[in-house]
Amino acid sequence: MNLVSDELSATVTRLGGKVSIVFEGKSDRQDPSEIISPWSERVIPTLSGFEVDVDFRGLEYLNSSSFMPIFKMLSGARDVADSVLVRYDGSVNWQRLSFASLETISKAWPNLQMSNH
Repeated sequence: MNLVSDELSATVTRLGGKVSIVFEGKSDRQDPSEIISPWSERVIPTLSGFEVDVDFRGLEYLNSSSFMPIFKMLSGARDVADSVLVRYDGSVNWQRLSFASLETISKAWPNLQMSNH
């Protein structure tokens, strides 16, 4: 159930009660929702009852058009998973800026945690 498209990939790994989703590459498509949304619609139902770790630290670039389908994926994961941990690199300017709004929203979502290391 991995995502592989152009220069963007997301590798899904299950181990016990945990699911890891690791994003790598870059997403600079004009309409990334064409790729990300169908994939996330398949992945989200499989996360029910799991602890989910979503790691964006391997991303080289994520354009602003890509953030909404990513946000929807994280919101859907939060709805079905026991917990969701989002990892990003706070020392990378575009990652810090992109995930700042999610940091704020996560305070209202008790089962969504953020890590910027």
